[in-house]
Order: sequence, then C-alpha cells, then structure tokens
Amino acid sequence: MLAVLILISFFSVRLFIQQGQFQTIKSQSEYACKAIEAPYGPEDMFADYDSGLLYISASPRHDAKTRFATDGGIYVLDMNASDDKITPMMMDLNQRFRPHGISLFKLDDGTKRLFVVNHPAENQSTVEVFDLVAGQLQHVKIVNGLEGNYNSIVAIDETRFYATQDGSGQGVLSILNGVFGLEQAEIIYYDGQKLNIAADGFVYANGIELSEDGQQLYVTDMLNRTLEFFDRDVETNALVKTGDLYMDAGVDNIRRNPDGSFLIGGHPQMFSTLFYQLGLSELAPSVVFHAVPPKNGQGGELRVVYLDDGTQFSGASGAVKYGDKMYVATINENRILSCTKN
Repeated sequence: MLAVLILISFFSVRLFIQQGQFQTIKSQSEYACKAIEAPYGPEDMFADYDSGLLYISASPRHDAKTRFATDGGIYVLDMNASDDKITPMMMDLNQRFRPHGISLFKLDDGTKRLFVVNHPAENQSTVEVFDLVAGQLQHVKIVNGLEGNYNSIVAIDETRFYATQDGSGQGVLSILNGVFGLEQAEIIYYDGQKLNIAADGFVYANGIELSEDGQQLYVTDMLNRTLEFFDRDVETNALVKTGDLYMDAGVDNIRRNPDGSFLIGGHPQMFSTLFYQLGLSELAPSVVFHAVPPKNGQGGELRVVYLDDGTQFSGASGAVKYGDKMYVATINENRILSCTKN
C-alpha cells in the first residue's frame, strides 16, 4: 500500500510540474483590456478582415448539469464599431446546436462559408457547414463519419477542411490520457466525400490553422504544451511533421493574423484551468502568445502579449487581432476581452 501511495504521489507531483501548476504568474500586457458582455462559453472566434466582423462560437459550459441540455449559437461583433455589442445570428439548422471550433472561407463568388464543429449530444461530433446570406446562416450540409471529439477546424476551400480530434473520452480514458500522455488525438481531413485520419500522435490536439499560402499546417497540443509544425502537400493534402515548439502553457486555439503571424490562447496552469472548468475554482490564469513560426528551420519569434493570473480574465482559449485591437475568447465565462494596443 505504501509503495502504491508513493507511486501515485510521484506521478501526481510530476504531472503538476509538467502542467505548470507551480509556476508564478505575473500579470503583463501589451494591450489595455476590458471585459465586455458575451454569451456563456465564447470559446472560439474568427475574424472576417474584409467586413470587420468577428464571428463568435459560444456554448454554455459553465454548468455541467445543463451543458448538453442547452443550445449555443454563433454570434457576431462589428470590430469597427465602438459599442462592442455582440448579437446572435439566425440560422435554419433543425437539430441541437452546441458549436465549438469555427472557420470562415470566402468562395470565388464572394459568398462567405462558415464551418462549425458541433456537439449535438455528449460524445458526439459533427461539422455543420453554413453560407452567410443577408446576415443569416443558411445550412448547406452536415459532415460526420469518424468517432471522436472534434475540437477545432480550418477550411481549405469551399468543401474540404482539416479538424482536430482531441482524444478526450469518457471516464477512465480521459484520466489515463492526461496522466500518462497517451497519444489518442488526431488531425482529421475531409476530402469532400469522406473523413480520413491525416496525422496522429498527439496527446490533446486542439487548435489548428494554415499558413497564408496553405503550405504549412500548425496544430497546438494542449497537454504536450507544444505548437506542432507540418508541411502540407497542396495537391494531395498529405502532412509531414517538420518540428515543434515548446510553449510553456496548455495552448488552445490558434488564429492567423493578416501579416502571417499568429495569436495563440493558452492556459499556463492546466490544473487551475481544469478546476475552473469543473466549477471548483473561480479563477484560472490566461495567456496569449504572438508567434511567427520558423520557415525552413530559420527565424521564428515567440512572445507573450497578454498574461493574467485570472483576476481580470480566466480560461483564455484564443485571440484575434484587428488593427490595434485584440479580442480574447474564454472557455466558460459570459464575457470576452476587448483590448487596444498600449
């Protein structure tokens, strides 16, 4: 019994260290930020730089008892306006809708198409595809066929996409995955007809984004605390891993800026974030990174643009840059951050 307790203690302490639980968080920011009212669980955002509209995917996650009994929605914010007002979008989807990751793509005729990861029930995932028509969401199709918990998505064109399957499961499997770093997560590719596994070997694949030319794919592994780099064959869509970068945070969603750099939201102390998600703690530290991945093994840049101990903002899951503004998403709360460059 003593040996078992020692072994459990060893693994627990090691895991707490690996997930940053003992590091000191000193708040800092390149932006002046304020919290603005939002629907509960505004976990992912996507900026339309043509129109200045910010699309927000929100699902109530703050109450575990009602999480899968309450629908979420897609919301929009005009980043050129001064009132920071978030409004819901109407849609014609006739099923339960609990959106997660989103990605916007502009078709050749100018139509904007929104790809949305949906969880219609616990442990179920689909991708819902919408066209934006007169400020509303018109349902185009549903994509499903592979088991797993889809998380984030990036559109390749009007039909095809990559998505992450984060490897989370029920009960013991989820616990074992976190404790032992089991590589149960994957990148999924949809070729327009069927879903396939494009890459695996992730502990918890989360955010996903393409480079501007589409030749590189970037994936955050939240429990590995890394940003993973892949070369993409634009003809076959095959992926070849070329490297990774340790981020010292449980990195979440990643978004490409107009200049080709990226903003990445994250959780410096993953156990604090877990307790926050479970309703056992009111605060969880937040971080936003600005990243320029290396090209052909050369160059690259990584810096923190926002770090908070949770007092101002908890559970940062992603960020979007628009001119001198930045917006930060969160897992649970009914607010987002609206920030202006100092």
